[in-house]
Amino acid sequence: MKFQVEVVIKDESGQVMQRSVIFERLCVSFDDAIGGLGLSLADSKTLVADVQKQRLETQVHGFSFGDKCCPTCSEAVKRKDVQTIVYRTLFGKFTLPNERFLFCVSCGVQGKKSFSPLSDLLITHTHPELIYMQTRWAALLPFGQSLRLLEDVLPIEGAISLTNMKLKTAHVGQRIEADRTKQAELVAPPEIAQTATAAGEEQTPTALDVGVDAGYIRSNAAKGEDTRKFGAIAVKTVETKSRSHAYVQTEVADGDKRIIKFFEQGSDAPLTNVTFFTDAGNDIKAATPLVGKGSQRILDWFHFAMYFQIALQTATPFKRWQYNAVRTIFEEIERIKWRFWHGQAEAACHRLQLLATWIGSKANTKVKVKVKLTERLFDLLHYAQDNIDYLVNYARRHRNGQRISSAMAESVVNQVISRRFVKKQQMRWSPQGAHHLLQVRTAVLNDELAQHFKRWHPGFATNDPVYARAA
Repeated sequence: MKFQVEVVIKDESGQVMQRSVIFERLCVSFDDAIGGLGLSLADSKTLVADVQKQRLETQVHGFSFGDKCCPTCSEAVKRKDVQTIVYRTLFGKFTLPNERFLFCVSCGVQGKKSFSPLSDLLITHTHPELIYMQTRWAALLPFGQSLRLLEDVLPIEGAISLTNMKLKTAHVGQRIEADRTKQAELVAPPEIAQTATAAGEEQTPTALDVGVDAGYIRSNAAKGEDTRKFGAIAVKTVETKSRSHAYVQTEVADGDKRIIKFFEQGSDAPLTNVTFFTDAGNDIKAATPLVGKGSQRILDWFHFAMYFQIALQTATPFKRWQYNAVRTIFEEIERIKWRFWHGQAEAACHRLQLLATWIGSKANTKVKVKVKLTERLFDLLHYAQDNIDYLVNYARRHRNGQRISSAMAESVVNQVISRRFVKKQQMRWSPQGAHHLLQVRTAVLNDELAQHFKRWHPGFATNDPVYARAA
């Protein structure tokens, strides 16, 4: 038996204009089907590529045939020549005939003597869905892996290159950034603290927990020219359907306004209580605007507990070294941690200072370990004193079911920045390039990239699944 697939082209009246066989395979018996039943991946690639070719040829022919008249006066025009256009799609790269026609003498347009209907129709020589697929996967995986993935499942061998993928991804990031800037200029941000009214009805104010952290990306600057790393801010809302936002600090002048706008876009009701969980660094404080009277910054317990974990590991050799008649040094550090946990920040700082001073004054054979432990304790003391305004009664919040850390929603920097820019990645970035890719990545993580393409390309449709947040 022989299996054939035909393409039949009909006119408006239903008359067959063209019939052609685009795919043909022998159907072997079941015993001979060593490779498995049905179409193979190679067969499917060939099939869709041939169908795409037939469709493009039919569309271009019909479009050119119906536009051989002057666009101004509709009079018949003469054809100047036929050139070609390379058009890239999800199903291959195709060379299309591009006819050019002469304008009427009376309808010449500001020095233009000819026009091309196909060139005027095509905004870009790459199909929007191909650009979408490139940028979507490039935001989740390294460029090389993304290209190999697309070539594995689509007949696009040679249609796109690694350089092309990088340029397209950067261009999409630029458009997202330009749209965000335009929206900020056209729409004055309302006072979030006020209760907004819609159709005469008051909206219920909502609370929001937000994790904010800073990460560092390797710079492509040469040695001696600039710093080898630059900072990026990552923001993630801690809710049922969390949303992410990120930007490179050197590329943004008003990071706090960006974050407020980010909150506005994800909330239908005014926000009067925004709780930021941060490590309380100076760059984080500048990027976390306090919105409304109920908003506050809380030192993330995860970051704070890590300082204690380091101190306890350093104090391991002194587990049996008695601090007083009741506790050892190790037990005293745990007791100080307990006091911070229960909101007794000032008393804990006082006891921490006494402990660090006492250890530093004692003579011991383990001089290096003692000095290191003293330095760790003083580092912890200074960190607590610098951020004492952001220390709360974590035990009470925990008992009341309130959040004490953003760690349970996964590290903000780890998800948004590190997995794409740092971990196991050898690539170095320019601040501008990293900033644009961050806009694409957060749009993918928020399931918003398709919305941007639908706004840029009316009629754009996609059947994307909802991505796992572990991407």
